[in-house]
Amino acid sequence: MKKISLFIILLASAYLVNAQNYDQSIGLRFANGGGFSYKKALSSSNAFEAIAGFRRHNHDHNDYNVLVATGLYEWQKRINEVPGLGWYIGLGAHVGIGDDAWLGGDGIIGLEYKIKDAPIAISLDWKPAFNVIGDGFYGDEAGLTIRYTF
Repeated sequence: MKKISLFIILLASAYLVNAQNYDQSIGLRFANGGGFSYKKALSSSNAFEAIAGFRRHNHDHNDYNVLVATGLYEWQKRINEVPGLGWYIGLGAHVGIGDDAWLGGDGIIGLEYKIKDAPIAISLDWKPAFNVIGDGFYGDEAGLTIRYTF
């Protein structure tokens, strides 16, 4: 009986956890380069994320940094078995400037954990990008983002 009661309590509490249980967040993104991230909840299952920073780029054996601004629309879903944990997937676009101009599309898929009783969210993701203007496809951007939530 205790196991059944515990199971029911855990199951009920898991359904009360939102995929994103904060309205806004701002923080640092560490990836192939780095930058700032701002995320705004549009609903309990959708968000907009803006990333501004730089990307390390190698073209014809020359390394340089590209300043990049990215906007992403994200669909989010909670993982009921782990309160505070959710996954997300999204699409967006970017514009960049370095030794050349960049314009293209982005995808993102990741996991986010909102620390209980602390205004901190941590996410791990993969963000591939394809340039329409610039140097083709980039699939090497795995990122860690730490944000202050409010």
